[in-house]
Amino acid sequence: MNDAIINSGRWNTNDSWFKYYNSTGALVFSAYIDAVFPGTESYVVQLMHATQYSEIDGSVLMEFREEDKKTVSAGSATTILPLIIAPLDGQIFVEGGTIAFSASASDGMPPYSYTWYEKDNIIGTGNSFDTSFDAGSHTITLIVTDAAGRSVSEQVRIRTGLQGDINHDGIITTTDAAIASWMTIRGEWDWCADVNDDGEVTSLDALMLLQAADGTIES
Repeated sequence: MNDAIINSGRWNTNDSWFKYYNSTGALVFSAYIDAVFPGTESYVVQLMHATQYSEIDGSVLMEFREEDKKTVSAGSATTILPLIIAPLDGQIFVEGGTIAFSASASDGMPPYSYTWYEKDNIIGTGNSFDTSFDAGSHTITLIVTDAAGRSVSEQVRIRTGLQGDINHDGIITTTDAAIASWMTIRGEWDWCADVNDDGEVTSLDALMLLQAADGTIES
């Protein structure tokens, strides 16, 4: 880029776009370089159409339109390190049960703000909060912003369901008891089948599922 103000009318010109890809080739950040202002020790770059993408599924995490311009300068880039402490990625919870979320951040400029999303909906703010979910898989995105306005994101995936519903059809039946029996023979383990929460699937779990199924089978 030339050390001069760039014509903002050329925003759709390919050589004025900056794009950053991660090690897997996924697009993480893109922005149009609207102007470059030379200084005595560094340059100030004015960006527009800046967009940050999720490194997990490519969804848009943040987007600034043409009228919402951002400026950066040499030496101003600071990496914020977000950490989702709880829950663990892939963790399974009982449907409707309380789930505790917590996070921390470092290497930016404190204080930090924390905003938690499921899709486009804010489900919590702050470095910790509690909530619950219906049955299903849930991808939660945390966006951490520091005092300088820099933001980064982190994600965690969890699953909620009915314990005992091994085949995930929404009810506990003799089919679930039969699956638990097969898991007992094979020495397999699944949270849904371990209904007494002793860390293993045994004939006792299969028996408990068979007893529970009595109230869900239509005569």
